[in-house]
Amino acid sequence: MSEKVQTNDIPPTVLQTGDNVLLAVAATVTWNIVDPGLAARLAAQTLGVTGNAGGDVVMPKLRENVMKQALASLSEFVGSQRYSETLVPPGQEVKPTVKKSPGLFCPDALATSVQHCNQITLRYGVRVSSVNIITAQPADPNLTVQLAAAAVAAAAAEKAEIQASGEAKAKLIEAQADADAERTRAGGAKDAADTLESSELAKTLSRIQRVGEALRGNSTLFFGASAS
Repeated sequence: MSEKVQTNDIPPTVLQTGDNVLLAVAATVTWNIVDPGLAARLAAQTLGVTGNAGGDVVMPKLRENVMKQALASLSEFVGSQRYSETLVPPGQEVKPTVKKSPGLFCPDALATSVQHCNQITLRYGVRVSSVNIITAQPADPNLTVQLAAAAVAAAAAEKAEIQASGEAKAKLIEAQADADAERTRAGGAKDAADTLESSELAKTLSRIQRVGEALRGNSTLFFGASAS
């Protein structure tokens, strides 16, 4: 039984995404046997073969099992993705309200499919090293146009929201600046009035003081000489 690396095609299969889009997904799976004895024994038991089963007998069944598991793991991965989030108009960036999916073709995200595969395949002596999506197209061609139009509308709505928010902030800043200026002007006017009032009062008190001093020095200043 060969332990060399095997690569097989997963033909286009309709899978459903997390946002209920049906995609025709084509992929490849790379794998190899890491425990020939375990793989041969379990494959032979599955086939109902007694005695020593040769690789020509076991390999087709083993490959079939690997392909089925790879497809199941790929289906689980595609179901965790939101296809509509991948349709962003050129030159625009959409910030979704929910956490964005990493993408159908993201190697790091696809690594979860490999882990999912190996949870099963290692039990019969096979390790999957990679699962790669080659193409992923909506099963309904009209859906691509509709989703693209929705993405454009969402981008336009977000742009309008950002613009409106910016204008509102600008008006708020302008209003605060006007209020600060008005308070500054009012404070200046009050200080000037207080200064003027204080100055006038000081002048009046000084004048009264001088008059009082004059009266004490000469009582006839205003009232004439004393009566004889």
